[in-house]
Amino acid sequence: MPLLKGAGARYALAGKLFGSTALAQGAALVATVVAATRAGPTDFAIYAGIRAATSVVSSVNAVATETRLPVVSEEDSRALIRVATTTVVVTSLLAVLVGAVAYIRHATWAPIALLLGPSWLAVSAMNVVTAAVIRASRPHLLARNRVLSGFSNAALIVALISTPLPGYLVLTGAFITSTLFGVAVMVHGLPGWLSQARPARRGDWRIVQREVGWQPLNNLAANLGTALPALMLPALGATIVAGAWALLSRIMNAVVNVVYSTAAPLYNADFARLVREGDGVEQARFHRRWLGRLLLLAVPSLVGIVVGVRWVVPLLGEQWRVTSMVLVPACLSFAVLMIWLPMSQTLVLIGRTTLEMVWTVGNLAVSAAALAMIPRWGGERALTVWAVAQALSLAVHVVLQRRAISEPLAVPPIQGRSPSPGETSPGSAALGEG
Repeated sequence: MPLLKGAGARYALAGKLFGSTALAQGAALVATVVAATRAGPTDFAIYAGIRAATSVVSSVNAVATETRLPVVSEEDSRALIRVATTTVVVTSLLAVLVGAVAYIRHATWAPIALLLGPSWLAVSAMNVVTAAVIRASRPHLLARNRVLSGFSNAALIVALISTPLPGYLVLTGAFITSTLFGVAVMVHGLPGWLSQARPARRGDWRIVQREVGWQPLNNLAANLGTALPALMLPALGATIVAGAWALLSRIMNAVVNVVYSTAAPLYNADFARLVREGDGVEQARFHRRWLGRLLLLAVPSLVGIVVGVRWVVPLLGEQWRVTSMVLVPACLSFAVLMIWLPMSQTLVLIGRTTLEMVWTVGNLAVSAAALAMIPRWGGERALTVWAVAQALSLAVHVVLQRRAISEPLAVPPIQGRSPSPGETSPGSAALGEG
């Protein structure tokens, strides 16, 4: 895919992406405030659990084809699209079937299960179509997707939250619908793409196996590590803590996403250029300069979290005074995430994929171990320990980046397409709202 040439073009596109993301996330914040006045912690906990499960499943149910779709040949891209279509549709239908059987048997969790299939379908389709947009060098479609998804999500929530429908159903239904709207607007800008979305052929699976390798497992570990709090807190009985964390996550992820969507494309594009040029000294200097810039965001983000948790969120209703119990984890997690996320693909860019995989699995193990103590320590303490472990783990990742830059591989890194402005990593979908 041809990269945008010139700093002016890159920064112009970054500005467009920043504007569209800021508008979409601003609309999501307004809708969240409105929803929080009507829904309680339990509704937000269920919604967050569905989103977390969707994040995990959608990272693998397209067999990670979206990670290779932008760079393979035209013939292989058709094979990847056919396999992605097949696996996404099959897994989504299976989830709907399980939910339908549970509903017929009057299981209490049946309504939640029925939402999983459509949610998996919507997010997986978004991931694959986004990769197709990047392949076609049409990043303006990403901006359209963000604006339409964000505003439709907000409009649906505001319109339906006062109805008798359960709060979690309104939040999840709005998310699924708005995501599908965004997919539709991108597909509309890719003439002929739908004609390729057909059942997979026998030879397609060999092509996918050759292209993606172990990437699905890496995606699974990375997304599962991020989703664990939303999954394990309610599963182990800490529903109130889960609801408070879900509300803050929805608010703070909007802020983190604006920073990520603006900074990551600029960092990735320029760092990838330095990797191609083989200038290790300039790579280290560039990485250090960006780390300093992002560290400056820590202070205002911490102030914003404290002010929001202590004084703003409780204004939404008596039910949200419990958010003070997650103040420390929020300060640790979101401030560090804002610093780390824009540079999170550094090891991949310099070809240290094995090291990245080892760190990802280790991060998952540490996160799971901390949250597994919920029955013994309680949700608040276990979440705090998780946040400390997460902050230390991300700091270790930054140290590994610095070491890897200063100690280049004996052979050149794997050659591929450099990330261009507008491209996101597989795990970044979890941050978006619609």
